Amino acid sequence: MTTKVIDACQAPLEFSEQKVLPEWIDFNGHMNVAFYVKAFDHGVDGLTDYVDIGPQKVLRARGTSTFTLEMHINYLQELHLGDPKRG
Repeated sequence: MTTKVIDACQAPLEFSEQKVLPEWIDFNGHMNVAFYVKAFDHGVDGLTDYVDIGPQKVLRARGTSTFTLEMHINYLQELHLGDPKRG
């Protein structure tokens, strides 16, 4: 299996762009905390596909896959309905 080398970037890598969906909004009009994890998970999928270790490829090739063992979240800015979510 070959993998891509990620060169030093002048800007963050972006694999997809999506907007905050209505079902992700809580009663305060902000993106619900649980959906930050979902958004992060989508971003990780894009990254693993980019470096050629996406879950389907590794599972087929090795009979195993990757998973998130630990996660730490810092809420630096609120997201609202329709705000861009880049990953």
